[in-house]
Amino acid sequence: MMAPSKEQMLKELVEQAKSCFGQDVHQDRALGVYHCYSLLALKRVYFSVPTLTLIMSGEKEFYGETISGRAHAGTLFLLPHDLEITVSTGPKDGQPHHGASVRFGPEELSHFKQVYGHKLSSWDLKPHWTAPATIEVLQAFSDWLKLYSRKPLDPELLLHRKVELLLVLAKAGLAGNFLVGQDESWRLKLTRLFLIDPARDWKISEVCKRFLQSESSLRRRLKDEGHSFRDLLAEVRLDAGMALLQHSEASVLEVADAVGYRSASRFSERFRARYGLAPSEMKARIDTAAVTRRPQL
Repeated sequence: MMAPSKEQMLKELVEQAKSCFGQDVHQDRALGVYHCYSLLALKRVYFSVPTLTLIMSGEKEFYGETISGRAHAGTLFLLPHDLEITVSTGPKDGQPHHGASVRFGPEELSHFKQVYGHKLSSWDLKPHWTAPATIEVLQAFSDWLKLYSRKPLDPELLLHRKVELLLVLAKAGLAGNFLVGQDESWRLKLTRLFLIDPARDWKISEVCKRFLQSESSLRRRLKDEGHSFRDLLAEVRLDAGMALLQHSEASVLEVADAVGYRSASRFSERFRARYGLAPSEMKARIDTAAVTRRPQL
């Protein structure tokens, strides 16, 4: 039996992604499924963990202070942690944008290095920001989408799948942005903490206890990086809200409440100020997908 071509696998992945959209696939922020039927540009998108994105159809463009890239169907984005960029997503050649992302947290990266650390010196770990997806990577994404259609999710199986995907990337010389160490900023440390529960009323006193820092010391370290405690908390809540808008069918009011805003209008105001468009505008460019998914009666 002839193996499916890359084009066939991409078409099948699009259908899998459509069936997953609207499910709670973002529940551990490990996998994100994206659909976009018109141009969507977002400013200042922050990545707190290394993220692998597959473009299944349409195209995506990103740029930051020192990097830029453009990708179309069958291309991978390989983004390191502690990165803030502007992202533009949209249709291409009459095809809407469909994509999926896998996030690699500290636990998965640590486990991978424990198991395969002795091989790191034999792999090409130069940074790659975009690359063509191999058949092996496409199959891994297909396995991910199948896994996320099951409930409940098995944490051990999730860990295994992510380590397996990292191994595929490392053997292909595409894991440099994920495996090469970088100093962790205080912005990154606090972001990861706040992401545990964005809606929580985080106090600087309890955060200082977690990191064994005095309040004055933590404020000074954040100021040296150009941030403040409250600004970072607001940033995390907006980023979490953006993820919910992209990955679920929740209303703007429901999203605002889920990330700690008691006022949807306040959430919308801050969302527009950060990303350059209102959450209702963002949903309008995504929700066409919801119409196409509704069964015919």
